[in-house]
Amino acid sequence: MSSVRETKSRPEISEAVRQTRDQMAEKTEEIQVTVEDVDVTRDTQNNLSREGTTEGAAETESALEGAESTAVDTFEEKDQALDEIQQEGQDYQVDLEGRMNSSEGDLESVGEAKDRIETPEVADRMAEAEQAVQGDIDFLKEQINRAQADLEESEQAQEDFESHVRAVEE
Repeated sequence: MSSVRETKSRPEISEAVRQTRDQMAEKTEEIQVTVEDVDVTRDTQNNLSREGTTEGAAETESALEGAESTAVDTFEEKDQALDEIQQEGQDYQVDLEGRMNSSEGDLESVGEAKDRIETPEVADRMAEAEQAVQGDIDFLKEQINRAQADLEESEQAQEDFESHVRAVEE
């Protein structure tokens, strides 16, 4: 009997996919707050009357530009952190696809072996093995699809935020 190496349980895989989704959602929420900060600083700059003193207006403008710059820098840092989380999610998705491909190979091997079995009782047990491998394939497909949907949702939100921050900069 061959040994199984580097396998993961279904709960471990589900948890890893969930954790990545949660990390992307958390970072997206942080980015949303930062985007709102960028908007507030820009709106404040645009809505000032600047009718006090020249020095006061210049100091206020400088401070507001600094606030905007800080908010944009913070946005970029959080955006980069989200990129890293998304990359980890993509890497894990590739790992899951490799596991699924391996299981598909196992399914083919079990099916070929089952077809060569003559004893009905043994054939029944081989059919159970075939069903077990198919269950793994189905589970992995589901997790891959879930991870892909989570990643696409996160990337879309990220693109929307980036467009918003960049559009207002210009």
